[in-house]
Amino acid sequence: MPNRVRWFSSLRARIAALITFILVVGVGGTYWYIIEAQSRQFIETTKDQAAVLTHAIVKSIRHDMRGDCAKDVQGIFERIAVVEDIESLRIFDEDGKVTRSGDKREVGLTIDDIGLEIFKAGVPSMPYLGGHGYNAFCMVETIRNEPDCRGCHRTKGDVLAIFELCLSMKKTDEKVAKNSRFLASSAVAIIAVVGLSTSIIFATQVNRPISTLVAVMRRAEGGDLSARALSPRRDEIGSIGRSLNSMIERLDESQRAVERYHTEQLIRAERLASIGELAASVAHEIKNPLAGISGAVQVLADGFPPDDPRREVTGHILRQSERMDKTIRDLLNYAQPLQGEASPVDLNEVLDRACFIALPNPARTKVRVRREFAAGLPRTLADGKHLEQAFLNLILNAVQAMPEGGDLELRTSLREEAEGAGGVRQIEVVVADTGVGIPPQVRDKIFSPFFTTRTQGTGLGLSITRKIVEQGGGTISVASEPGKGTTFTVRIPVVETRLQA
Repeated sequence: MPNRVRWFSSLRARIAALITFILVVGVGGTYWYIIEAQSRQFIETTKDQAAVLTHAIVKSIRHDMRGDCAKDVQGIFERIAVVEDIESLRIFDEDGKVTRSGDKREVGLTIDDIGLEIFKAGVPSMPYLGGHGYNAFCMVETIRNEPDCRGCHRTKGDVLAIFELCLSMKKTDEKVAKNSRFLASSAVAIIAVVGLSTSIIFATQVNRPISTLVAVMRRAEGGDLSARALSPRRDEIGSIGRSLNSMIERLDESQRAVERYHTEQLIRAERLASIGELAASVAHEIKNPLAGISGAVQVLADGFPPDDPRREVTGHILRQSERMDKTIRDLLNYAQPLQGEASPVDLNEVLDRACFIALPNPARTKVRVRREFAAGLPRTLADGKHLEQAFLNLILNAVQAMPEGGDLELRTSLREEAEGAGGVRQIEVVVADTGVGIPPQVRDKIFSPFFTTRTQGTGLGLSITRKIVEQGGGTISVASEPGKGTTFTVRIPVVETRLQA
């Protein structure tokens, strides 16, 4: 049963059924019209024959009866009635009584037929299908009471009698039936041959090639991207096969590229992990001695008079020590997993604190800060110190991108996006500057560890920022145009209730 259902639901079965239906309607309707036309033609032919015979016989009777009242009309009828295809031949009066007939047994009988109505109506002649149905075609004609007839007939009326001639329709019916059987069998044969031929042609030219393409697609869907469709044909199916091969080839190339990229990322991740472990180890080894060196230099600097040139040397040593200490802290922050305590925080406050730390005196840096914080933002569950560090890195990068000053814009807003049955609410934080911008060729690398375009710095600031944001379930993106500025967009999911206004 499943195979049968599958066959009936196939394209081949639907097309075969449609073509068969069209053939049945078209051929059947045509043959029905032909049969009806032939039937009408046969009836018209019989009608013409009956009319000719009727007029000829009536004319002959008039000629033979003229001047001889004792003429044997009955004998004439009996001789004519033996002619093939004449079913009946008779004359009846106004009362329906048969006065003459080709069959002696009918003489004297009374008929109740259409001929009597014609007699009373005085219609000269009219064909009709007699009591035999379609087996006989009858023609009636009135015999007028003309002046030369009144010598023998004393009737005062205009009509002497009604003449009726019935021709047998048996041969006509047989011809119609024979033609009908022939046409019906021809129609069935044509429909069967055309339907079978169409099915065979469709199976060989369409169904089989499509089945081959489907098999190739299933192999590709199962992961076998070496599958290819043979497409020597130059028609639409061949074009589909070539397009399918091209698509599978591109999928194969894409999969290979993804595998290579994945392998490279794994190797890079392993290398970075090793570097992180090494950096953490080296940082621990350097941090304590560096602290001792900084303390000793500070003691020396305090022992020098204010105008002693050695104080400048010790100051330079302390600044470099602080720089090295910052680098070590960055390495440790990146190498170690982020561990913090999540609590409901107000991102407006976090962003404001980061801005205050980065720009304690904006006038001194020639940076104009514009804040557009949305009021009543909901709290989000996150580590406030980590987020503060992330925003601090973004603001410091923006300030460094504007050495001659510029505009720094900080914006927050609430976004709601439909997802499934519910909705996802996110707080969007935008940090935009009017600095030098980021070249397109390095834009995809700025979040990579140890990548930097500056002569100073470890290249870990943006890496740590992304790590903090993504660990909290958020996202970070960048848009930049060289010479016009850069915009960082951070989105943090909302997990707490709305702040009271």
